[in-house]
Amino acid sequence: MGIGEKRAYLRAIRERYQDSSKKLKKSILDEFCSACGYTRKHGIRKLNGAINSRERKPGPQSIW
Repeated sequence: MGIGEKRAYLRAIRERYQDSSKKLKKSILDEFCSACGYTRKHGIRKLNGAINSRERKPGPQSIW
């Protein structure tokens, strides 16, 4: 599963995860982790958190 596919799947499953009971969250998390290859802890963080866009932070200025 590519990065774009994982993001689309994450967006689709996140609403269902947040609106469900604790018992149902367990099965949704298991399904998500097996499909994407994440560990459970990483999957929980992904499903609870916002999707971050990767922004490059400026590094130190070089004097040369």
